[in-house]
Amino acid sequence: MARLMIYGATGYTGRLVSEQAKRLGLDFVLAGRSEGKLKSLSNYLKIPYVKFDVDAKTIDENLAEQNTKVLLNCAGPFVYTASLMIDACLRNGIHYLDTAAELESYQLSQEKSEEAKQANVMLLPGCGGAAAVLDCLAGHVVDKMQNDGKRVTSLDVAMHISGPLTRGTALSAATMDTTATSLHCVDGNLVPRTKQIKKDFDFNDGRGAVPCLSFMLAAVATMPSSTGVQNIGTFANTTDAEFPSMDQIPYMAEGPTEAERNRNPYHAAVAVNANDGTVRQATVETVNGYSFTGILTANAAKRVSEGNVKPGFQTAAGLFGNNFVTEVLGSRIQDF
Repeated sequence: MARLMIYGATGYTGRLVSEQAKRLGLDFVLAGRSEGKLKSLSNYLKIPYVKFDVDAKTIDENLAEQNTKVLLNCAGPFVYTASLMIDACLRNGIHYLDTAAELESYQLSQEKSEEAKQANVMLLPGCGGAAAVLDCLAGHVVDKMQNDGKRVTSLDVAMHISGPLTRGTALSAATMDTTATSLHCVDGNLVPRTKQIKKDFDFNDGRGAVPCLSFMLAAVATMPSSTGVQNIGTFANTTDAEFPSMDQIPYMAEGPTEAERNRNPYHAAVAVNANDGTVRQATVETVNGYSFTGILTANAAKRVSEGNVKPGFQTAAGLFGNNFVTEVLGSRIQDF
């Protein structure tokens, strides 16, 4: 099994990933910028750690010293870390994974795809997060329609956002390009919407069909690759979740408690359209978004460490299949 480094291991999501990596018996090292937090997590998990800042020379030195073959970046906002980490992986022949939900990380990985192929390096952003789950859901329905001889023309996908956010998610949202909130995919290109769109989705959560507003989800950048569909809209329905201002973020709790996560399972829905007017819909229900990200990300890292690799930009659903989401106990895709 190839040596894995988890950078940003002491953050909320990084800790969940590290705990799952320990359960899976992976050969890995914890990494980040806070000596105290790293030492505490290291003592808890009985896993070695290394402290270093994100600059090119220091990254290269530590990757080499730790004999790293796979780098998992959990340190957001990724607008500040993804570029440096990806370039380091390309220089050193190391496979790159991250937990990003920010569009920039996906676009950067796509832009660097040919360079990665030349370096025999895989770039797998958002390897176990919401984009991976939405790709699995959409791919499941697209495959069914194509097996029925239908030609898929477009799809719309929506997620239900509920429960407390982590401080990291709030910070990433606050630093995100606000013009990206209206992007959708038209003929394979990401373009801004001229106006906000409302569409009803049934999440199969007992509420019936509920209104969702157009909302930029990172899956809009992965689905053209994972499903082959080139016209994609992304939407969101929000209950209870609050997106705080930059001034409020320092006063937030680091993230939801386990009880809060358990009270807020994750739901998403997709509607896939064919050229003959056929529409097929499905939903996915799984554990809370932060919980499944920890599980699926570590599972993805395990597969990559074991050699399940394809150079260049990849998606989790494309690499591991549409059933990847079902590796989380209790996950369920339902067609209707």
